[in-house]
Amino acid sequence: MIRVLIVTLVSMFTIPFAAVAGSADTSPQRISLWNNHAPIDSEKFEEADSWITLHRADKGNGTAVVICPGGGYGGLVTGGEGHGIAKWLNQHEITGVVLEYRLPAGRPFVPLLDAQRAIRTVRANAKDWNVNPSRVGIMGFSAGGHLASTAGTHFDTGDADAADPVSRLGCRPDFTILVYPVITMGGTTHRGSRTNLLGAMPSDALIELFSNEKQVTSKTPPTFLAHALDDKPVPIENSRLFHKALRTHKVSSKLLELPSGGHGLNGYKGPMWDAWQKQSLEWLEQLDQKSARSTKRPDPLRKIAATLEPTRKVVYKKIGERDLHLHIFDPAGLQPKDRRPCFITIHGGGWSGGEPRRMYPFADHYAQLGMVGISLEYRLLSQKRGTTVFDCVKDGRSALRYVRSHAGALGIDPDKIVVSGASAGGHVALATALFDGVDEAGESVNISCVPNAMIPLFPVIDTSEAGYGNAKIGDRWQELSPVDHVRSNLPPTLLFHGTGDTVTPFPGALSFRNAMLKAGNECELDVHPDGKHGYLMFDHDLYLDTLRKTDAFLKAHGLLQ
Repeated sequence: MIRVLIVTLVSMFTIPFAAVAGSADTSPQRISLWNNHAPIDSEKFEEADSWITLHRADKGNGTAVVICPGGGYGGLVTGGEGHGIAKWLNQHEITGVVLEYRLPAGRPFVPLLDAQRAIRTVRANAKDWNVNPSRVGIMGFSAGGHLASTAGTHFDTGDADAADPVSRLGCRPDFTILVYPVITMGGTTHRGSRTNLLGAMPSDALIELFSNEKQVTSKTPPTFLAHALDDKPVPIENSRLFHKALRTHKVSSKLLELPSGGHGLNGYKGPMWDAWQKQSLEWLEQLDQKSARSTKRPDPLRKIAATLEPTRKVVYKKIGERDLHLHIFDPAGLQPKDRRPCFITIHGGGWSGGEPRRMYPFADHYAQLGMVGISLEYRLLSQKRGTTVFDCVKDGRSALRYVRSHAGALGIDPDKIVVSGASAGGHVALATALFDGVDEAGESVNISCVPNAMIPLFPVIDTSEAGYGNAKIGDRWQELSPVDHVRSNLPPTLLFHGTGDTVTPFPGALSFRNAMLKAGNECELDVHPDGKHGYLMFDHDLYLDTLRKTDAFLKAHGLLQ
């Protein structure tokens, strides 16, 4: 079982988050990780620091590698196993990040905490460093290979409630490259590394915890290993043990067994050194290709939506020659005098794509539970048609007013209207309560468009450059940025978001939740660890879990029987 050590840090550690932000300089930059207040374990700290040196490629391809030099946990070989490696990676358009980790001296968690912090820091600065936060790997040599394999087997998804934005991010590397690594703390270990890491008399539990071949799970990242058959200080059995464990757990892995070279592969030169470099790059390219092929996710909700049809369609707004419709799913047995709760859902698509059918499963689900379910049609962003994101927002607000003002004819209780939406549709849903004054010209605003509850799903929630939609909205982005318009007396909100979302980044959702609570509003944030954008739409079990949690939330507020 993996034991995860999570250290919650205070906001003083935000320095690496902005240390080189916006810099176009590609010369190496040395960056503090801990601001001279570094953790020893989950409770103790010391006045010390660790550092990363950022080597930026002239034309980065989005991949970054944190590099852990060897040195037996008693020193750091930052030349041939550090900065030299970063420069080589730069030649192949890969960002190199050399980690100067603290030496443990029998404090085994110290190097791991530094490695985890380095990975989080790269992700926190991904935009400014031209890095894809889902392509951050780790590489290590000798004892640094042990550290890299420890980071690949001991990780967490971050602390969503941390004041420090870096600490909110996950530290699982996306891939691992291990070159003549120390892996085990057992019989074939490197004794010097073990003593320096664990102390002279480590417990059996500590030996097992840092014997990384015993810590592999199905979530361990894909791994490339290279090791010489004639390595005496660190026998090749170390790499073989790890490779075997990876294969047992069906983790993608390659072990390159080199016929000669010893420990250090002939001093970082020659055919054996060239071989691991060449083959690791080929492996990484294959990994990227495999990842690209697998990006087409299963889409069970689209299949469900294809089988559904609304009970009726009602025009709620006319714009020129165009009619905008409510796609209504009536509950069974709806009577003219009924006053049912209403669940309105709004599709995503970056404001420029998508269709109401995408959200039919949500509307149908709540119709099955006795509510009037509605999937909303709205104008899409189009330069050709002259429509903007402001028009998307206006349509959402118009629809809420129409439903409330025609509640009697629709069989709806005007005081029990729930609005939900996914991605950009979540933004339009939030807009119904947040963006006062963004209304269609000539439309009466005497009827409120504020819903009685909001259920945004991985929404566009921050339209600054750190979020999504800044370029699409333009200079007036702040007028349509939900996180910048929170005030008191907003409807109770249940917000779903994943920490792995790089489209509508998770920090925006966290900031929105915190702002809502500070203003005295009710806001629950349901966090899916490592969840990518749209996660609940592409996994039927997660979709059902979302419905269960939403059902409970609505029942708690008297909006669902």
